[in-house]
Amino acid sequence: MGTLVVCSGGTALLSHKGSSLHRLSGLVFIVSMLMMGLIVAAGARLESGSISSLGIHANENHAPQGNVPPREAYFVFAALALIAMILDINQRPQDPVASQTKRTS
Repeated sequence: MGTLVVCSGGTALLSHKGSSLHRLSGLVFIVSMLMMGLIVAAGARLESGSISSLGIHANENHAPQGNVPPREAYFVFAALALIAMILDINQRPQDPVASQTKRTS
């Protein structure tokens, strides 16, 4: 599933914006990301005491010992992702039909 996400995301980034290949690979990317999220959520539900299969444990008694990043690191990365998403939403055109350029080919 992860390979599909990387390949479809890369194809969407490298293809011409607005082309059918760009739209199809973007759709595959979105669907596969949602599927991965559902798989991680289901795995967390099935494994008691953990939040995800990434090693983040809700119960400190079951936390793995060793080289584990501090809990704050997860919140920092989540905050950065939220800020990036908000900034990306603000870049969307107000009128998508008017913002499309006419192709003369």
